[in-house]
This record gives sequence, C-alpha cells and structure tokens, in this order.
Amino acid sequence: MKRLSKWASACLTAAALTTAATAAFAAPAPKAATAAHPDFDGIWQVNRQFSVQSGTKPSDGSPIPFLPWTKAVYDAYQKSAADGDPWPANHQFCLDAGLIRTMKGNFPFQVIVTDKQIILRHEEDNIVHQIPIVPKDKAKHPKNPVPTWNGDAVAYWEGDTLVVDTIGYNEKVPFIPATFHTPALHTVIRFRLINDGKQFEARMLIDDPGAYTKPWETRVVSDRVKPGYKIRDYRCAENNRDLPTVGNWGPW
Repeated sequence: MKRLSKWASACLTAAALTTAATAAFAAPAPKAATAAHPDFDGIWQVNRQFSVQSGTKPSDGSPIPFLPWTKAVYDAYQKSAADGDPWPANHQFCLDAGLIRTMKGNFPFQVIVTDKQIILRHEEDNIVHQIPIVPKDKAKHPKNPVPTWNGDAVAYWEGDTLVVDTIGYNEKVPFIPATFHTPALHTVIRFRLINDGKQFEARMLIDDPGAYTKPWETRVVSDRVKPGYKIRDYRCAENNRDLPTVGNWGPW
C-alpha cells in the first residue's frame, strides 16, 4: 500500500503539471500594447504629402532656421540639384539615414509596442529601430554618450503619446535634403494615432544650437496599410554605381 500511495501521488503530480502546461499553451498570447495606451501595432506607410520627396520642413510652414554654415551647405545642394546633379543621400550608399528620413521613405514599416520597448521595422534597407520604454522619471541618458548614427534614445508615455527623447548623434545623418546638424543635436519625437486610428503621426522637435538659430519641429504622417501585407526582404548593394537621381522610390 505504501508503494501504491507513492505511485498514486506521482500520477497526481504529473497530471497537475500536464493540466498547467496545457492551460499555458491554450491561453491567448499577451497583447503587445497595454490597454492603458493606444495600439500602434501594425504596418504603416508614409502619406505621400509627407514622403521623402517633400523634404524636411518646419510644420508651421516657416523656413528652416539655418545658421550661416548650414544655410550655405543647403544652398549648395539646391544649386547642384538644379543643375541636374543632386548629392546622393545616405541610403544610396547603404548608410544609416536616421529615423525620420526612414519613416519618410516610400516603403512600409511595422510598429510593435510592448510594455518595455517600441520597435520600428522598416522595409527599406531592412532597418530596425529598437527603443526602450521606461517611466518618465527614469528617462535619462548617459552623461557622455558615444556619438552614433541614431543616438541614445529612450521612450516614455505621456497620455496617448509615446515620447522618444534622443541625444548622442554623430554628424553623419543629415535630414533630407542636405539639412545638416552637429553632434549637439537633441530630438524629441512624439508618436500618436490621429484620424480615429487610421494614421500614425510623428512630430519631431529638432534642437541643435550648432546648426540652427532656434529649435524647430517637423511632422510625418503615415497611413495604416491594409491587413495582410508582410514586410518584404530588401537588400542594399554596397558600392552601388547606379544611383538614381530622379523618380520615386517605393512600391507605389
């Protein structure tokens, strides 16, 4: 009877474990975004009004507040473009183009939000931006971050808006077209849904006293892509010798 008791106990334990495992597999997967915040998840594509062809402009319609040196570089680009020889942009050399430029590209991108991070997965160049989400009072940067292409970014929620604060950029990622900055650049991007969730808005505050006379804001709006679309493979060929200077890039 003693052996039977041990055997019965083992059977009961195994049965309990099996039931628990079955319940765990049967349970629905946790939702990426919490119920307390809007659901950004999905595939988006820039609205043509805000595409890369529109350039990077202040939201209020005013001119970019260039310093003399950035204005001189911008004017030189415009003259070269008018002469039929525009300067190739970063992505045409397989270099990082920066988050705002990538969002303005004519290719779809996927947004995934969890409690701990926001991920933007772009079809163009297969670029992925992964940004941690923390409480606002813990949204801090290292004292002296090493300058990088996309800087040191941290995100936090303000109501229905996800704020991404970034410093620590290098100077190699100009805004389109030929709108340069320095490593002192500080950006604040505010992501939110507009138009009853049909559009994804990014408002970007650009602050760089080494390149502009004052902070300024630019805006990108993207439309939700119809269900069923999958982000496709995209490969950038290094040493590309066939750089297009005219026409639209993208699947339109």
